[in-house]
Amino acid sequence: MKFGENKDMELYEKYPEFLDLFPEYGFNIDNSSEDFLKNQEFFEYLIKIFENNWIKIENTNVELYQIAFKSFYDLYVVFIFIKIWQIKKENSSSFYRVFKTFSSQEQNKLNIFNNLFKLSELKESEIFKFLSVLNFHGNELKEFGKLVNQRNNCSHPSGFIQYTQSELNTFNNEIICFCKKIINKFRLILFNLFKQFLIDNSNYLKEDFSKEDFDEFIKINYISKFEIKMLFEFVVDENITYFKGEINKIENNEVPIKQRIKNIKDLNVLFKKVYADDSL
Repeated sequence: MKFGENKDMELYEKYPEFLDLFPEYGFNIDNSSEDFLKNQEFFEYLIKIFENNWIKIENTNVELYQIAFKSFYDLYVVFIFIKIWQIKKENSSSFYRVFKTFSSQEQNKLNIFNNLFKLSELKESEIFKFLSVLNFHGNELKEFGKLVNQRNNCSHPSGFIQYTQSELNTFNNEIICFCKKIINKFRLILFNLFKQFLIDNSNYLKEDFSKEDFDEFIKINYISKFEIKMLFEFVVDENITYFKGEINKIENNEVPIKQRIKNIKDLNVLFKKVYADDSL
């Protein structure tokens, strides 16, 4: 599922800025993996719940907005899972430094962390601590998780409808603001993932590279449409010293550093051209 090719999606029409923050190619990054297929199915399921219980009843007297808000909040939590997964991939030491602050019982739940949805086994109120890697203040982390109570109120059989559509719409807009605030602090992590990708492929000439090679990078890192546009801002010349240092560490390097740097510059230009032409 590529969101850019699915403009008929009703949630995309209502909140395009929200879905643009999710993986450009969805979660099905490996067609042979049953887990990835289930992840994608679950994600699309949450979207359909929102569409069927909010968008399709807006002009009726039926009020199922609390059900819709629960799915919208769950999509937000999925967004947080993605960001935590990217933090771990970019700098596992930072991830585990935060993880060690969890109880041993919580830590045992992630002994095998091979799927971002494993984070659902942790206490939801605790997962926002991983965002401290982005230098958010503790009060900000609490703010990101404050709507969990409203989500719970929409989930539990309390015996009454607690929120109006207007109130829940305010919550939805708050969630979008939280997501944007988080992703705007993700620039360094995103750039570091991209720098590693360029280094790993610096022995290739641009003629040997295809869009599928770039797509693979986008898929395995769960990069969104919004983040692809952020990568357009990456400047190789500002990172030459870093690239030279990392290339010097490569064992049995048969490609001269000067050529690798040229390849990196060419790949960076090609990346921007490929995705600019892809009408993001």
